[in-house]
Amino acid sequence: MNNIPTEELEDALEKGKDIDIFLDENKDNFVSDTFSDYYISILEKNGISKADAIRETYLKENYIYQILRGLKSNPSRNIVLQLAFGAHMNLTETNRALKLCGLSVLYPKIKRDAVIISAINNKQTLKECNLKLASLLEERVR
Repeated sequence: MNNIPTEELEDALEKGKDIDIFLDENKDNFVSDTFSDYYISILEKNGISKADAIRETYLKENYIYQILRGLKSNPSRNIVLQLAFGAHMNLTETNRALKLCGLSVLYPKIKRDAVIISAINNKQTLKECNLKLASLLEERVR
């Protein structure tokens, strides 16, 4: 992967570059991971078993295994966030997981997202994050 910054790719597209040439020149810069492949790679990187991650998400085991096998595509934003906490993802990894599912990244100008970002950055558990969200009358990550 050449790892050209997203802004450079956007600039090339805005300049009206022929799409076929653009696609050919940048074929190594496109995201090809599936969410399930990415999630499993993060679990391995962080040394977390699937069973341990599942316990930390408070989700049904059967449902998570369907996601990890690729049988359930595009989980909701809350599900991805729960899985991110279970895998001990950092903010960059969490936002990439959200993007892979076609979801909006965490945005610090949104109060709820700011609390979630803080919890991730401070390596808090999902339960700790939800307690803080509840104390602020914000929707919990369910």
